Amino acid sequence: MKTSLNVILIILLMSISACSQNASNKIIGNWLYKGTENNMGQGMECPDLLVFNTDGNYSILNDCYGDDIKSPIVEQGKWVYDSKEKKITLKDRIYSTNYTFHHNTPVLTLYVKEGTAKLLKLCFNQGNCIAENYEKISDGSKVENYSGSGSTTKKLQLTGKETALKLSYEFYKEPDELIIYDQNGKELHRTSMRVTTKNETVTINLSGIIKLIFKIESKDMTSKWKFSVEVK
Repeated sequence: MKTSLNVILIILLMSISACSQNASNKIIGNWLYKGTENNMGQGMECPDLLVFNTDGNYSILNDCYGDDIKSPIVEQGKWVYDSKEKKITLKDRIYSTNYTFHHNTPVLTLYVKEGTAKLLKLCFNQGNCIAENYEKISDGSKVENYSGSGSTTKKLQLTGKETALKLSYEFYKEPDELIIYDQNGKELHRTSMRVTTKNETVTINLSGIIKLIFKIESKDMTSKWKFSVEVK
């Protein structure tokens, strides 16, 4: 009887451990700030990027405040997820710059108000709060499609690990020009102002790039265009 109870206890502990591990696995990855619940999609010009690694280490990056352009880390340390309390604890915090992620306390607790495979809603106190939204960014190949008319600007946040951009574009009856910049305003590619007769493609090196800015210039505000980007 005692042996049976021990076996049941071991199985129960293993089950609890597995559930906790599965919950932690959902947190692992790269999470980009996308605004609060009240202004989803209207994030800052230089949003924080939270990186939770499988080895229990974390990093926070911000391309406005980090010293290294290729990897603008502003903070590093250890992270632990408590699935019962639904909270992420940041500890052993080491700051690379004067920039502080919320508070410069030795231990910072992030309460997970809501968590899915693609979205984290984080609070910095228990109870009622206006949660911050963080969207998961994939490490693998990522495809984004854009279309519209007239002049416009689009932005795409990267992790800094991407190595290449495959650009496909098509300008219809009116001439357009697409210019691509990096996070520092450096020009990476320019199509020239023209009309295309077919879908055209080009591959661009992305070494050390953490943000892409796509600027469409149109001579006619009614001109139609489309382009897609695949980063990997």
